[in-house]
Amino acid sequence: MDETLTAWVFLFIIFFLWVLGFCLRSKSIWAQWYTWLIILFGSLQLRSLIDIVRFDLKPLGFPMDPLKAMDQLRQVNTDLHGGLNETDIQGLYMGTRLSKLTSAVPILSTVAFCVVAIHVLCLHCANARRPEEDRPGAAVHWLLAILAMPATLAVMALRAWMRTVLLMTGSGFQSLGKPCPPGSNGGFGPGILKTCGYTFNEVSQLEYHTSETDLAVAMACQYFAVFCFALLCIHYFPRYQKIEGPRGAIGDYIFALKTVGFIGLWLYATIGFAQSVFNIILTFGTDLGWDTSAAQGLKDAFEKFMPLSTILCVINMVFILKIRDLTEERHLGSKANMKFIGTRVLLLAGTLQPKILNFILAVKDVSTGRSALMVMMDKCFGPDKFPKITHALDHAGKSEYQIQLWNSSLLCFFCVLVALANLCFWTSMPSKPHHVLVEAELELGEASEERQRAKEALAAPLLGNDAPPVTASKGC
Repeated sequence: MDETLTAWVFLFIIFFLWVLGFCLRSKSIWAQWYTWLIILFGSLQLRSLIDIVRFDLKPLGFPMDPLKAMDQLRQVNTDLHGGLNETDIQGLYMGTRLSKLTSAVPILSTVAFCVVAIHVLCLHCANARRPEEDRPGAAVHWLLAILAMPATLAVMALRAWMRTVLLMTGSGFQSLGKPCPPGSNGGFGPGILKTCGYTFNEVSQLEYHTSETDLAVAMACQYFAVFCFALLCIHYFPRYQKIEGPRGAIGDYIFALKTVGFIGLWLYATIGFAQSVFNIILTFGTDLGWDTSAAQGLKDAFEKFMPLSTILCVINMVFILKIRDLTEERHLGSKANMKFIGTRVLLLAGTLQPKILNFILAVKDVSTGRSALMVMMDKCFGPDKFPKITHALDHAGKSEYQIQLWNSSLLCFFCVLVALANLCFWTSMPSKPHHVLVEAELELGEASEERQRAKEALAAPLLGNDAPPVTASKGC
């Protein structure tokens, strides 16, 4: 699980640089947290590409040959005295259709990462060339966090893909050929994980769980991006400062809107981030033999509130993004709703896609080997009414490893789409927010109203003797 820990270390470093950047307010590109996010995750991406070329593309070719992969897996299994049975080997078969899709994943992931990196750095340079009075302030960080987070998913999805492919090609089992030193009893790496003495089943589960935690780290980053979108909206809310008297109630309304109006989004981001962390804890705990019942109970409790928070989040943002101060072209623009949907697309893919794939591919009826979708189709339309669909699903893969490979591959495809969509929607950095009304403007407006009432009072006698006199008073 080295890349999961590495990703968390990278994120903590980036968060520290973010806080430090707020304190120092340096304009240098090397002092910005997003520069180091690109550098750190770019190094992890480069390491992944080197490993893929070395262990997968070089022996199997491009696109990867699934039959060669299976032959290689069988050879490794034979050399290491048959730790896998035929059912296990069939569950690790890549398949013709899946192999064609997965062969493009390293390219898709790299394209998504490069598009995000270029987009973020171009916006930084464009903002640096602006006059100081027109720069958006803290909105730079909120916006670039939204745009940079798909890069983390592209990198971690490729790592998740690589872990699954290592099992399917047999490369992940090579370490089984290294015996433990005498008297080590399996040995431990710095007091946590074994470094030798694994079985085939243990290696398979460790690689699969590492793939899951890689995606959980990436999902946590996407929830943070949604949180930053809310902060970006708040940054462009109207600001009423130091307003006394009845007009001060307007400032109270806006303050309430900033807090209560985003309650659905706050819940959605917080619960989702907590779920991702609990998924990592549960996976680590299972592999290390810890008691994870408490973490499982908390995760189950959070999951009950997730559908409600998702609905509230959508309702909140539909109405919040109708505020004209947010949809001005110099702020979030008329496509603010599309920009928010783009921020949530990867979350929807990361959370709903595994469930959809399980519904379509995973075996539900053990006696027939048919998935939940095929069982439902048989009940609704009769058995074997759609032979082409049945044949395609039968050869798409049904094991947890094959479904995980489909999931990580499709996530890389979505990363490219979101990166390109953000490139189209966020063509420029928003401008500095303007204060709609402040104390001086209100006083000027009240003085103008008093003058108008005074004119009406002077003109009243000309309207006739029956016209009642009008008394000018402040705050009528």
